[in-house]
Amino acid sequence: MTRFGITTLALTAPLLLAACGDRGANPNAQAQSGSAGAANKEVRQVEGEIPPCCQVDPASDQQNNALAQSIAQKVKETESATSVQSTPQPTQVSETAETPTASQVRRGDWIEPDKRSSPYNLDFGVTDQDGKHFQLNELVGKPIALTFIFTTCPNPNMCPLTSVTMADLEKRVVAAGLADNVQLLLFSYDPLTDTPEVLKKYAEEKGFSLQSSRFLRPDPDDFRGLLNELQIGFALTSGGQINHRMELLVLDARGRFVRDYMGDIWDNADVLDDLQKLVAEEKH
Repeated sequence: MTRFGITTLALTAPLLLAACGDRGANPNAQAQSGSAGAANKEVRQVEGEIPPCCQVDPASDQQNNALAQSIAQKVKETESATSVQSTPQPTQVSETAETPTASQVRRGDWIEPDKRSSPYNLDFGVTDQDGKHFQLNELVGKPIALTFIFTTCPNPNMCPLTSVTMADLEKRVVAAGLADNVQLLLFSYDPLTDTPEVLKKYAEEKGFSLQSSRFLRPDPDDFRGLLNELQIGFALTSGGQINHRMELLVLDARGRFVRDYMGDIWDNADVLDDLQKLVAEEKH
């Protein structure tokens, strides 16, 4: 299995291009998210971590803003037309996959509380699987494990495997008595297709109880900023393909970066241990 899975998402290519923007062309782009975000990105910067940006000419900020506005309008039109159009259904894919060896997963270093950078800037609009809209920074206050998926991902070893692994993590969190103490977040790479209704159905299919987990659709006009702030690596090709990786970020209750897991699927025992340590930190 390669480090970066390749999936086709032609319908949302303009959206992902807007999200990717001029990140590859502007080495100082991280400053646009503020000093707090830049500090976190320095912590996470690893040689070869972020794949190359788009294999197309990067759009200017003005073009990106215009695209974002257009996408936001399309989302509104889609939602208003639900009475005459059927809700997009997620692609049915096999969930059978080999468990990767530990050497295939890069487990980042645990960062101690006094070494953590400033909190991420999480002032981005999102909508959860129940249709509740809010700003992401409202979730700060509990430790977070977060990842990105999209419901129509056709590769069973990528988003489907990530999703069922997160569902298993939720079961472990509940069994450990931490259901009310931590948050498991799954963001969509595809806000146009992944409406709240689609996300909720997908969550049920993948075995989530939604006790500690939430599926989140980023606001289209915030999508680029969210990916840049969290430094989520993906690349869009001119043929409408995206390269994205399997990755899980762990944040503390203040919204500060603690550890990341990337490459192939992570070990939930390790992630649960991280979350337990973060909950214990808040009790001291």
